[in-house]
Amino acid sequence: MEQIKAYVLEQLKKVNLFQAIIFCMIAAFAWQYLSNKAGDQRHTEQLINALQDTVKVHQDRYGDRVSQISQIKTDKPQVFLNIKSNDAEIKKLQAEVQKYKSQIKENGSVTIFNSSTHVDTTLAVKVQPDGSMQGASGDKWYSIQAHISPSGGRAVLDVHNEYVVAVVEEGGQGVVKIVNKNPYSREGEIRTFATLPKERKRWGVGPYIGYDATKNISAGIAIQWNLFQF
Repeated sequence: MEQIKAYVLEQLKKVNLFQAIIFCMIAAFAWQYLSNKAGDQRHTEQLINALQDTVKVHQDRYGDRVSQISQIKTDKPQVFLNIKSNDAEIKKLQAEVQKYKSQIKENGSVTIFNSSTHVDTTLAVKVQPDGSMQGASGDKWYSIQAHISPSGGRAVLDVHNEYVVAVVEEGGQGVVKIVNKNPYSREGEIRTFATLPKERKRWGVGPYIGYDATKNISAGIAIQWNLFQF
């Protein structure tokens, strides 16, 4: 009788261990599923916000004039290309993404922006012996050379722009910040696209070898959930 009792208790321990393992696997799968759903919803909300975002301009603590806008992010470039939009800048961005689609890998991005330069200055004019006039003005950021004669005139304008483009994260949203050091220039429209980083999957199917519930060595094909990834 004692042997039967011991045998039954031993079998119950094995069953309880097996049930505990199954329960843990189900709980892990449910947690992973809910996490993925929450992540998908968060990415959808961020995509909608980025599509509706507009350029914001402010002065940072270094005194630079910063223009910024949220990144439009999808898991693949084609998903972004399939979006129907009436926004002219988004259409321009889609055209550029189409060009680089095959080269845009994980964490790849494409950004388009434009700027305009306005210089209001007075030229220092010199009258030449032949009656023509030459004028010039400029500094580190621009140079104007002008020549005027009875038969016509000619002017040459050179502009130097120095950009800083930073891709950062604010409030969980990818943001592109553009600074033009040229005080005569102003940024106009900005649009930027980037691929979402691929999330590592903890679930997998593959061969395994180890100890089973009866403490015997076993091998085969199994569904696995990785607690740690390297």
